Amino acid sequence: MKKMIRWLGKSGQYIYKNPLEAVIILFFLVAIVKISSLYLSVDSDDGHWNQFKAEHNCVERPSQGVKPNGGWLCDDGEVHYRWRQQR
Repeated sequence: MKKMIRWLGKSGQYIYKNPLEAVIILFFLVAIVKISSLYLSVDSDDGHWNQFKAEHNCVERPSQGVKPNGGWLCDDGEVHYRWRQQR
């Protein structure tokens, strides 16, 4: 074990002395990476919506409850919500 700690250097010593803090730091690092990957994978270009709407015969649904817009009902059987409607 001591050989491994020496191999890891100062970070290994920190992990050995503060295991709970190291786990918390690791958790937050993983969370930051996951949130960043979700943010970067979002397709913010909504330019293809008009073409999709025409191809799938989408019609606007009336508002229901709390949401200001009911979304679009398409012939694929699903209700699509545009991200710009969420603002």
